[in-house]
Amino acid sequence: MVNRHIVAILALGLWACGAPRPWSRVDAAHEAITRLHLLPPSDEALADAALRSMVAELDPHSAYLSADELRWFEEDVRGSYGGIGFEVVPDGDVWRIVVVVPGGPAEGGGLRAGDRVLAVNGLVPGKTQRIVLLAALRGPVGGFVSLRVETPSTPARDLVLARAMVSAQSVILEAPREGDEGLATVHLRQFQEATSEAFDAVVRTLTETRKTQGIVLDLRGNPGGLVDVARHVADQWIASGPIHGMAMRGHEYREVLATPEAPLMHVPTVVIVDSSTASAGELLAAALRDRVGATLVGERTFGKGTVQVLEKLRGGGALDLTIGEYRTACGASIQAIGLTPDVVFAGPVPSPEKVQREEDLPRVIVLDAPHERAPTVQIDSLTPIIRASDRGDDDATLRRAQDELKRRVNAGEVPAQRGCRF
Repeated sequence: MVNRHIVAILALGLWACGAPRPWSRVDAAHEAITRLHLLPPSDEALADAALRSMVAELDPHSAYLSADELRWFEEDVRGSYGGIGFEVVPDGDVWRIVVVVPGGPAEGGGLRAGDRVLAVNGLVPGKTQRIVLLAALRGPVGGFVSLRVETPSTPARDLVLARAMVSAQSVILEAPREGDEGLATVHLRQFQEATSEAFDAVVRTLTETRKTQGIVLDLRGNPGGLVDVARHVADQWIASGPIHGMAMRGHEYREVLATPEAPLMHVPTVVIVDSSTASAGELLAAALRDRVGATLVGERTFGKGTVQVLEKLRGGGALDLTIGEYRTACGASIQAIGLTPDVVFAGPVPSPEKVQREEDLPRVIVLDAPHERAPTVQIDSLTPIIRASDRGDDDATLRRAQDELKRRVNAGEVPAQRGCRF
């Protein structure tokens, strides 16, 4: 009996050794392409294509970055690069502009948030590899980029822009309106390496005179960035306890905690969000809502609640891999759900077009986790996400948030830190 068991085990081992390995097909395909194809690409090009396709099957946010893309990624984190100065999100076969960098070529060419990019150097975004489009947009200062764009109210037009050194300003303190001298409006566009220092400077400006009665924190169009920087910003309001949490594969759930001294804790705060507020921007908005009672105004947020880590590869390039999920300060998942504002306000001109969010992306990850309350029925809007300095008195959402802040200040509200059991 024992001998028969041993023979069976050996037979299974020999069958396994003889069975075709999945990766042997990759080797065979590589050999066939280089031997038979009319115009065989280089091994470097084939390796890039294989890695890109393999990682693209995982989820919407895992990606392979070539050496050039890795350099562009690091430029984005630093906030300075040679380009034309806008940030975009996919919108069908085109790109929708969500941020226009002040003083950059895009602003000089009349581009505004909400405009749609139909083509870059004749290439359609939805039908062209991202790396090809980025290679056209980024590059030496003085080079030219041809764009075809349209606005919500005007037909398509063509323009040519010269690249310049773009330095994205991630934190902007807006001058108060007449009669609102005690109310501050801070625009926080994304979380980059320099954002913490810039935000600290704004906090010093707001607290040194002790005249600040309330703050509107505008997170519209904020796609996220460095999550630790978002934690640093939240720390200005929260003195102890959780700011957000992380659940990683094979690890216990971990809370990211605040540090003492929160100079803005007792300042009434209203946070503006929209459908492009994502990732670290959503975690910050949720932390201020849950821990110090900030009011959220605007649209339901994007709903990106997954954690990515950059894994550099031998030979160049890197993998940006999804390895876990973020949770809000109170342990709720925002993944493919987002945050529903306390005051739903989508702006004055709703669009019939559906705004794309995380739940609409292919291969989206849906988690079985405690989640935010179900989104209320609301109008999706493509109201241009243009900073107040760009649109004068037309920013109805900002005015609505400022009115909500004045209501809280006039009511004598004094926020205090609170736990998650309320």
